[in-house]
Amino acid sequence: MGRFLNRDNQKYAKFSTTKYFVDKTGMINKLLEKDDDEKFLCCSRPRRFGKSITAHMLVAYFSRGADSSSLFAPLKCVKDRAFLANLNQYDTIFMDIQAQFVKAKDQNANPNKMLQENVVKELREAYPELVNANDNLAEALSVVHAATGSEFVIIFDEWDYPIRELAENSRERLDYIEFLRMMFKNAEAQDYVRLAYLTGILPMVRAKGQSAVNNFDEYTMIDARGLGGDIGFVEEEVQELCER
Repeated sequence: MGRFLNRDNQKYAKFSTTKYFVDKTGMINKLLEKDDDEKFLCCSRPRRFGKSITAHMLVAYFSRGADSSSLFAPLKCVKDRAFLANLNQYDTIFMDIQAQFVKAKDQNANPNKMLQENVVKELREAYPELVNANDNLAEALSVVHAATGSEFVIIFDEWDYPIRELAENSRERLDYIEFLRMMFKNAEAQDYVRLAYLTGILPMVRAKGQSAVNNFDEYTMIDARGLGGDIGFVEEEVQELCER
């Protein structure tokens, strides 16, 4: 269990006991049904629409650093063969991009370098014979996959923070776009990614760097398709919360 690789399920477990909890675990079953060419997803919503808690739900489900059988047992997700076979079976990377960029600024550090070094350090601890300190993150994931067959679940919360907050031609913003391209558009990403899930405020079409992530299926407020009720609130849920 680490800070970025294979976190535990405590954030989701704590939230699931609050009076404002809405059970969206049925979304997991839908994600497991997606084909191999549908495993790159980006969900954009305004603030306070549950983006982060959904990301933590996916961490709790996929992460090898958690044991979530009892956590999901009373929830609405369907415990079918696929659900049980994938529960806590994947090396899972979670990063709050906004938090990491703010921290890097406070430390006068290069945020894109820090993002990668943080995860690579934990990958080295998990796979000491495969990962080198000077590997970039995509290379490390590719090497681990080639040697072990392991696939990774990659979850970025606030993925669009550098796009919306940094100047269009800033070096950090441009480097971040290249980081996204390196992670998700390189030739081997289709192999080492089991699921890539990005959350943010901006729809991709409004981001100047959208070409770095144009292989993602986007679910927005006006085009949520089959996930509308899973990544937003439906009328019945709002009514129930108001009554509660």
